[in-house]
Amino acid sequence: MLDDAVGAALTSALVGPIGIPVSGDGEHPSSLRHAEENLCLAALRHLHQSDVRSFASLLLSRRLAAGTLVEFLVRERLGVFAWSAIAGSKLQPLIPRAVAGALEDQWRQQQQRNLVLRAELSRASAAFRDAGIDFLLLKGLYLSERFYRGLDRRFTWDLDLLVRPRAVSDALVILDRLGFSSPRFHVGLQHVARRVTHALERRRADGLSIDLHWALRRIPGLRIDYADVWGASQTYALGELECPVPSEEHSLLLVLLGIAADLDRSLCRTRSLWDCYMMMRGLPQIDWPGFLARREEDGSIGLVANALSLTLHRLDCHGEFP
Repeated sequence: MLDDAVGAALTSALVGPIGIPVSGDGEHPSSLRHAEENLCLAALRHLHQSDVRSFASLLLSRRLAAGTLVEFLVRERLGVFAWSAIAGSKLQPLIPRAVAGALEDQWRQQQQRNLVLRAELSRASAAFRDAGIDFLLLKGLYLSERFYRGLDRRFTWDLDLLVRPRAVSDALVILDRLGFSSPRFHVGLQHVARRVTHALERRRADGLSIDLHWALRRIPGLRIDYADVWGASQTYALGELECPVPSEEHSLLLVLLGIAADLDRSLCRTRSLWDCYMMMRGLPQIDWPGFLARREEDGSIGLVANALSLTLHRLDCHGEFP
């Protein structure tokens, strides 16, 4: 069982499991009780598993109001995924029109944003290749297509690109030429930021941003083998665009490290846990003992084991990963 492997990893790392019942992006308190959020998460799993009977039973039993479910999904930015499963199905009549509109609105907004994101990814990809700069697309559109099985099924806000540390300055110049010229940090502090963090945000006048990474995460004690990250990378087709992405193992590691970083700030984003869940569901062949052994080697074992433990506990999905 994955539970056993995670438990052994936590014991080995001398770290106890962390559970933080905070929902949302951590920027505002949830108006839902913990029990109601658990029911919302159960409904979300029923949607993913196309379990019409269980989803309908949950709503018809009046244990979970449709309005409460929609409030949760929209706040957690999971409405895109939910509406893609509900729209046109036998489940749609169970969601009153008065509240279903919020889900559909979030879905439609994402479809428009996807068009912009794909266009900007194509431009950045061509510019980097012309300049001889290697890059990898992180998370975002790749995660949507590969693990959510469609760009229309996941909320994606920006683009994340990884380059080699020596290429950061040239990459920033290229992004500036593409119109992404508003740095998150003052230009004079960029050299400092590159020593203490893992990415810089470049923002366009219309608010669209590209996060330029030179590391997956910058955490004390972390010893990620970047020769392996680049060597194990693969090419993934996003429509007609062939895009370099990390290996599936490194993509999962990135999501887990993101969850761990949130925990360090006493945050817990349900959407990040759902990303982890969708990736684990999409990687049934993964060798968990081997995966965790490699995390021992790169120093991330405590962070990763806690993130996995929280995902299994919060989503109540232990039995899905034998």
